Amino acid sequence: MASDFNEYKRKMVTLHLPFRNEEEILAEMKFITLHDNHENIILQRRKEFESNTDINKTMQICRELCREETPISEDIIQNVANRIPNGNPFKELYYDPNSEINRN
Repeated sequence: MASDFNEYKRKMVTLHLPFRNEEEILAEMKFITLHDNHENIILQRRKEFESNTDINKTMQICRELCREETPISEDIIQNVANRIPNGNPFKELYYDPNSEINRN
């Protein structure tokens, strides 16, 4: 998304809005206007398929990444990096002597 925001908009329009002929929405880049006019509908439909995703926060991060004149702060980069889990998130459960499964 950060490398080509228009391509992202095209994909969202073709995935979440009905159309008869893709060439019509590609002509004169109409998909950009369609996306901007129907962004709320697209966001609602994405929520149906993407669990536990804060779409509005994701869109805000993407908009900030696409603005070349706005430098990305270290805090934002670290915040995004912290969302990716390190290692096995269930490791503590596996070795917890107090857990029900480890009592046997």
